Amino acid sequence: MNNFDEEINKIKIFIPSFLEGLSTVRAMIRVYLREHNISELDEIQLLSVVDELTTNAVEHAYSDSQGEIEVELNYYNETIFLTVEDFGRGFDESLDSKED
Repeated sequence: MNNFDEEINKIKIFIPSFLEGLSTVRAMIRVYLREHNISELDEIQLLSVVDELTTNAVEHAYSDSQGEIEVELNYYNETIFLTVEDFGRGFDESLDSKED
């Protein structure tokens, strides 16, 4: 794979950390998946994963502040690669459980 092939199918979406903006991300991802002829079942599953990851970022990484979430999709060799990244606060690994 050369760099051109890798980059031509990649999109990055940067969104503010507000729940109201997540519907726009879903719409953009839906268009991307349909342009690459992804099956309806795979589309539904990928959108569900994106919903869960972006909602978690909004609610947990940025619960009391504003920030940005990056969603990246890359279609290569009949495979979709998905990355969702936030730049908010992480979780405290020293805690024993979620309730702590």
